[in-house]
Amino acid sequence: MKSSELYAIQIEGLRNGIINEIRLLLKNNNLTEIEIPESAGDAIFVVWFDKNGYPYEAQVTKVILKEDHLTVFAKDNESNSKYEMDSRYNLGARNLDWLTDILGKIEVILNTKTQ
Repeated sequence: MKSSELYAIQIEGLRNGIINEIRLLLKNNNLTEIEIPESAGDAIFVVWFDKNGYPYEAQVTKVILKEDHLTVFAKDNESNSKYEMDSRYNLGARNLDWLTDILGKIEVILNTKTQ
């Protein structure tokens, strides 16, 4: 197996692990979705490119748990445009750094609610 194939497998495993951790956290709190308020500390921004290569950047506002994936909602702060990204297809909902940030933010929100 090539090194690139091995890394691709490891990256996909990490991605699935983080998504599953988010899934468990929401399910353990009887939630299927969670709002990410702007006041929840540092904002999480995601970046993706359209079919013409034009970049978009938006702030994560909500995460919804689906059967085997997540849907991430984000809002462009300049235009107020809203975007929906499916973790099966969109880089904005699959990036390891952003998924880790989303998991951390959900942990903070849920810990704040239980205190």
